[in-house]
Amino acid sequence: RKFNTADRVWTENTRRILKYFPVLAFFRRIWMIACRYPLSIMTSIVLLYLSFFNPAGKEMPSIVGFDKLAHILMYFGTSLVFWFEWLRWHLCPDRKLVRGFVFCMLAPIALGGAIELVQEYFVEYRGGEWLDFLSDIVGSVAATAFSFAVTLPLLKKLAERHETRR
Repeated sequence: RKFNTADRVWTENTRRILKYFPVLAFFRRIWMIACRYPLSIMTSIVLLYLSFFNPAGKEMPSIVGFDKLAHILMYFGTSLVFWFEWLRWHLCPDRKLVRGFVFCMLAPIALGGAIELVQEYFVEYRGGEWLDFLSDIVGSVAATAFSFAVTLPLLKKLAERHETRR
């Protein structure tokens, strides 16, 4: 099909597309992130749900430090999933590791801090604690160390095997 670029309909449609192009580009970028990192998004949603979940009538175990251990494990798992997906997509270039630290280690820490602030000031049935935030940091840093000690060499080995099969 041929289009007449001097046509009024063509110029109006082109003007609309160019007017809304930044919005379309923004939604396309969001869609690309969602397609590349689905596990990271799901673990973030689960983390948010668990952080604001109201266990009505249920008693938590009264073991000393149990909630701190739960925070360490939650943020260890979240950061580990972030690192796994990040390293899977950005395995080769070392310059992308700075972004990896921002997205995979600092973003969960910032999320943990924001959650603790919201729990302290806006949620009645939960309270924010500095030790919970410190536990979030420990979990995220431990996941980063684990990712560089175990996940990165494993993914590199799998990439090498894949290249030798070609």
